[in-house]
Parts: sequence; C-alpha cells; structure tokens
Amino acid sequence: MKYLLGIDSGGTVTKAVIYDVDGNEIAQAEEKFDVIFPSIGYNERDFEQFRQGNINVMRKVVQNAGIDSGDIAGISMTGQGNGIYLFDAQGKPVRNPVLSGDMRAKEYIKKWYADGTAKKVAQRTHQSMWAGQLAPLIAWFADHEPQSLDKASYIVTCKEYIRYFLTGNFNMELSEASSTNCMNLDTKAFDPELFKLLGIGKYFDKLPPLVGPMDVAGYVTKEAAALTGLREGTPVMGGVFDIAACAIATGVTDNEKLSIVVGTWGINEYIDTKAFGDENFFMSSLFYLKDSYLMTEASSTSAVNLEWFMKRFMQEETREAKQTGRSIYDAVNGMVQSIPIDECPIVFLPFLFGTNVNQDAKGAFIGLSGIHTKAHMLRAVYEGVVFCHRYHIERLYQYKKDFKMIRISGGGSKSKVWVQMFADVIGLPVGVSKKGELGTMGAAMSAGIGIGQYSDVQAAADVFAEIAQTVYPDEQSTRLYEKKYQVYKKILDSLDGVWSEFE
Repeated sequence: MKYLLGIDSGGTVTKAVIYDVDGNEIAQAEEKFDVIFPSIGYNERDFEQFRQGNINVMRKVVQNAGIDSGDIAGISMTGQGNGIYLFDAQGKPVRNPVLSGDMRAKEYIKKWYADGTAKKVAQRTHQSMWAGQLAPLIAWFADHEPQSLDKASYIVTCKEYIRYFLTGNFNMELSEASSTNCMNLDTKAFDPELFKLLGIGKYFDKLPPLVGPMDVAGYVTKEAAALTGLREGTPVMGGVFDIAACAIATGVTDNEKLSIVVGTWGINEYIDTKAFGDENFFMSSLFYLKDSYLMTEASSTSAVNLEWFMKRFMQEETREAKQTGRSIYDAVNGMVQSIPIDECPIVFLPFLFGTNVNQDAKGAFIGLSGIHTKAHMLRAVYEGVVFCHRYHIERLYQYKKDFKMIRISGGGSKSKVWVQMFADVIGLPVGVSKKGELGTMGAAMSAGIGIGQYSDVQAAADVFAEIAQTVYPDEQSTRLYEKKYQVYKKILDSLDGVWSEFE
C-alpha cells in the first residue's frame, strides 16, 4: 500500500496527516504554536518553536501510523500564506517570522492607495494591497529594519521553509507566490517592475525560484530523515496555497460552488477562468486547474475571534469542561443556542486581528447592557464572524452571483450551530465535509497528483472529497439575521471616520 503525507502549518497549529491512496486517514499529529505580540498590531512567532513543532508532527505522525515510512510515496504541504520569513544563505533565520495578520505595514497601504501606487500594482497583480502581504512587509523592513533584509538571502513564506527543511531547496510555490503582490498574474512570474513601483527593487533577487504545486521540488535529505523518521529520498512537491488546499479538499472544482474557510482567516472564494481583480478587490490568485484562478475576498476576522474570547474570558468554563471530559466547544455551542436570535441585540465587530473595512478598525461589542451574559456575547461573536464573511461575499457578487451551494472548511466548520448560522445568514445550502483536516488533505491530494497517482485535480477530488451532510437555510432565521446584518453594516459606515482616533 502506498501512502501520502500532507502537512498544514497554520497560524497557531501545525498538523500532519498520513492518508492511503484511497483517501482514508491513517494517522495524524499536531503541535500548537504561540503568537507573539511585540507591539500593538504586530504578530510574530518564535522560529525555533515553529521549526521544532513541524519536526515533531512529522515524527509523531509516522510513529502513530505504524507504517514503514518508505511506503510514503509523496509529501506535500500548505501553510498560512503571506507574512514574511527571512533566511540567510545557510538557511538560518535572520529574525522571528512575521504572520499574515500583522498590521505594522498599514501606513504603507494607506499611502499607496492615496498616491495611486496600489492601482498601478493591481494592473499587474489583479489584487488589493494589505498590511500582512509579503510585498508591503518588505517595504516596512526596508525602512525600519534594513539590517534584517541585508542579512537575508531568501525572502519566503511559511510553507516554503517546511519544504526547505525537508529538501534543502528554497523555492516559492506558484499559487502562494501569486498572492503576495510580487507576481504579475498575467505572466505568472515575479515582476521586477512591481518591486520598483514599491521602492524595494534592491530586494527582488532575494526571491527564490518558482515551482509548481504538483512539481517535485526535491527529496527528503538524510538530515531531515534522521530528525523526522521519514525515508531519505521521498519526493516532496511544491505544495499549495492554503486557501486553494481547502477548496479542493471540499470538492470545489467548478464555479457553481462557493468555498468558505472559517479559521484564523475568513476566506470566501470561487473558481473563475479570468483574473478580474483591481486594487479594491482582495485577491485573484492562481489555482490548480489549468488556466483557472481563485477569486477571493478574505481577512483575518474569522474563528480567531472566538479563540480570543475563550482564552480571555472562559477560563472557568474551560477548566470545568476538562474536569468533566466534555469539549469546551460543545459547551460554547450550547451557550450560543441558549440565546434566541431576537433576544441578542449585541453586534460584535470581529476586527481584533485584522479588518476588511478600514485599516484602523478595531474589535468591538456594541449594544451591551447590564442584563447580558457571556452567552449573549458568544452569540454576538458567532454572528459577527458570519456577518463579516457575508460582507466579503457581497463583494464577490460583483463578479458572480449564481452560486448553488457553499462548501465549508476550517475549525469553525466543526460547529453545527455555526454552520447553520452560515446557511441562514448567506441564504445558501452549506455542504460539510465528511473528513477533517482539510488543509492537510488538500496538500496530500497535490502529493498524489505529483507522483502520478491521480491524473488531475478532479480525479483526486473524486477520491478524497466527501460531503457528510448538507445544511439548509431556515427561512425564519434568515429574516431575523437579515435585519441584524443591516444594522451591522450601518455600524460599520458610522464608525468609518472614527477608527483613526483609537491609535
């Protein structure tokens, strides 16, 4: 029997899962990471924790599977896109990595939109500019920490390091590279003119060579094999942008389905044959399918808000759940369900770690009064996250409206309460995957295509992508949410000129 290994290194967790070629999960492992906040709006991670965590999950998953690692026929990976990782010529980190939710470069974004630079860039990239992207972060480092860029020989993102660790080769995979505002989407190549427009031309040569998602980018080295238990010489693919991995793992291989990812980032996307985006559209990026693009509206405004609330305010409930053997998430879902929709006037703005409305926007609970409880606030968090997704989806409607259903993934998709809310607020049926860990599954699918096990993306999806259930909108709930969503939008409009006062 042949096996495939998929690795998914997100903002707070890295996971590894081994599948057989029939799409069955054999074993999994995970490690959690801490997010470092050196200053307001700064999001970083400890590099050594990141490195060791990825080594640990690879070693653990091989042990948990109880198989001969020589039977793993291919490896691929995905990970949190963008941010910035800097390495010297020996592959040593120059500094701690910066995550994609980082906002330190937001003043550059404001300037580039004001002076027309963003419009010129978008003519080549077909996407907006935002603070956590690779290109703006290079610009920030050039002005504030040039010594780090000078020491660096390679400028990459998260999953590119994992591939380097396994193979000793630095590359940038095409689908991820297309999200960074460093690539001309028409030529499908890094573009020195973009670097000149942004005033960072001297750093262009620090970008590594491009590699395709299903291309063999190298082989597991002797050193990596010794640390992980993998077999030396195992082929390692280029990997895939995380939002594309989740899309194909849920079976989104045509433009009738809308893919939603409820994770650290709230991702809303569909497949098209053209890249339409301008400086006001979040992102067009390359997809697996030939001559296809992912049209994406997204921001770091999704389930990460719930994690924050639970960590800050639900320590007692978390301890009680642990003592009784109950999942804290079951308890949270129960609290949300205990409050009827029309008995929760609170509106939550999910901008704790990012925003899709204003570079300066902050998180907020609006409408609180003395009678409200944690349960009311939790319902508001759930609703606010879904409203933010819908706000993004309404921007997608300018290009396409006739979606027939949603395919949902990410940690939030495990909550039946939340999935029903997505169906009610957006007004479309929501298909929930039968399998978990869709990032690792999308990566494993690309590994299988890369080694020739599957002829193409559709063939891999036919094996892996299974829907456990479809959740349909409830008409009465949809009407109630519609009223509240309109209030949400009015609040956003009314605060638009106020956010900068909170600096």
